Amino acid sequence: NKMADKTNCLLGMALAMQRLKLSRACSCAAMLLCHRVMGSPLAAELDIELVEITSIYLACKCCEELQDLRNIITCFMRELRPEAGVLRIGSDYQRMFNSVVACEQLLLRLLNFDLDLTTAHKELLHFLRALASFPVFRESSDDTQLRKVGQLAHTFASDIYHSPVCTQLSSSELAVAALVVATHMCSLSLPDQWWHAFVPISEDALLSFSSALSSLYAANRPAPAPQDGASGERVEDEEVEQGQGGLVVSGGEG
Repeated sequence: NKMADKTNCLLGMALAMQRLKLSRACSCAAMLLCHRVMGSPLAAELDIELVEITSIYLACKCCEELQDLRNIITCFMRELRPEAGVLRIGSDYQRMFNSVVACEQLLLRLLNFDLDLTTAHKELLHFLRALASFPVFRESSDDTQLRKVGQLAHTFASDIYHSPVCTQLSSSELAVAALVVATHMCSLSLPDQWWHAFVPISEDALLSFSSALSSLYAANRPAPAPQDGASGERVEDEEVEQGQGGLVVSGGEG
């Protein structure tokens, strides 16, 4: 099972992290680390399952959400091969344990010991507070619209870590791009290119972000059941909501 096999957008890895009850930020950091390894010149020679387990292990250390390696291996294998049951301590487990420890050292060298795994979530909160001062929100006594924008942006900022695009943009660019897409989906009346007040992000970067989200949601959208008289069309808001239910990052907060 080589690194060239990238079929599930790290969904199995994300489900394992949900089982471990990791925070959203830690889960995204693990996927960011995994994507960085996938983009390295030696990626084709690595085992994707082993890299995913090791990425979770390293991210937990970096985010100070320490998990026993046995728990990580067990949760990952239960998601990958549920029919195999619980992984018992024995020769198979010890071999996997030793492989993860060796892979950890390999990944550290591969990344030149650069473990900056800052995700978009903290900066997104700062940008949301700044956005709240815009007239469209400040002059309204109802904060429903702002909360909807925040929820959508948080979803987009998390789901983008299923895509390699998360390695191509900085955390601040990812945060503001998520906010731009969310405000667009809510059809808000804002100044032209208002996001430059936060981050001078390029149009190409925004396009890459939105295209990656569209591809992720399209790949994970279940086929609709046929209905008599239905047109088969979906409204735009329903398409956004697919991001909240179609991809799994973590059940935790943060």
